[in-house]
Amino acid sequence: MPERYYSKSINEQEKANEDSEFQIIFEVQLELYVKEKATYEHNMSRASAYLWTNCSPMMQHKIKARSDYETKIRDDGIELLNAIEEHALRYDDGNNDNTRRYHCIANLTDATQNVFTIRQRSNESLYEYAQRFRTISTIMVNQLGGQIPLIRMVETAARENSQSDKSVLQDEAWKGLLAYLFLDRADPTRYGHVVEELRTMCAMGQQNRFPDTLERAIGMLNAQGKNGTYS
Repeated sequence: MPERYYSKSINEQEKANEDSEFQIIFEVQLELYVKEKATYEHNMSRASAYLWTNCSPMMQHKIKARSDYETKIRDDGIELLNAIEEHALRYDDGNNDNTRRYHCIANLTDATQNVFTIRQRSNESLYEYAQRFRTISTIMVNQLGGQIPLIRMVETAARENSQSDKSVLQDEAWKGLLAYLFLDRADPTRYGHVVEELRTMCAMGQQNRFPDTLERAIGMLNAQGKNGTYS
């Protein structure tokens, strides 16, 4: 909330002029504040919806059963993500080892399937698809406790270049995997030609032009649009 200022002048005319200027400044700042607040709340609500639709029924049940769901978590993307991480990493909710094992496996399976089976919806914008992809990939990593080890890719990369730090190669391989998945699952009616051209270039032995990070993959599709071509 913007702060409103008042003139400290002892001259009545000067005070009136300054107060008038302060009032104008305050009204402009207030208008901007209201717009920014509305945008923030709208985006937070959308983020919460993305998270919620990608939670398993079991996870949704756990979160809705919390005493702070209605007052704190509902429609707040940040609080919802915190709650998801808390329950995802708490595998002691069950009464015995078999129950705990079931919860662990079910959560891991749901989180992994959400990433590898995602598809951009026909009415979903690139921004919305990117947000949803980021959300479910973050949840998967949190559930797994880290990236999926891409051992063969890392070993091959280590042999082909001078980089000996396998943790760096693993991170690069993981980012490349997410970038490829994002492109591959994009709406084919809008972006299929982009992926096809990239695959054709690789098949013909030309330079690999696939983006190596999710951010670059998003940027590539954003630049191409529906009718663009990649060169």
